[in-house]
Amino acid sequence: IANQAAIAVLNANLLEQTLVRTRELETLLEAAQATSVSLDLNEVFQSVVRLTMQALNVDDCAIMLYDNVEETLIVELDMNRMGDDDRVLPPGTVFDLFQYAAKTRALRDGHVNIVRRDDPLADKRELEEMLQTGDMQRMLVPLMVHDSAIGMIQVELTDPARSFTHREVRMAQALGAQAATAIEN
Repeated sequence: IANQAAIAVLNANLLEQTLVRTRELETLLEAAQATSVSLDLNEVFQSVVRLTMQALNVDDCAIMLYDNVEETLIVELDMNRMGDDDRVLPPGTVFDLFQYAAKTRALRDGHVNIVRRDDPLADKRELEEMLQTGDMQRMLVPLMVHDSAIGMIQVELTDPARSFTHREVRMAQALGAQAATAIEN
């Protein structure tokens, strides 16, 4: 009986993992379809932000383009789930990367960077903003094309009981890669 129970639990876990992977593939397929058919940059931004918020179930998502001459990030679109305009960065908002170590590191290294509000070693500037907006975590996803950063997706969580999972980081990287290709096109 114990062996059969263990097998049933294992099968249930495998089924759950299969369903999660299926949802991930469906999201990536939808992202590919939504971003590949449009040559309108604003439509691409809308699709990327909407799909990222849906796939990661986050509270806020912004997409920014990187100016490597001025070393700045420029907000193209920011949306939040709560509809709170005070939390939305207006298009054209500029981030001076000399003041944002975490954003700079993500762009330079080409890796996702997660900033947690309870981390005393986190980027002070990011922490200040997170305190103002009530965010508990922020994920910085660089948009990479041919090993060069062209922008960033920034997603945020306000729920203190929730953390970004490894699966969500992987999904964010995949969506970021899709977004970068669409923006480049």
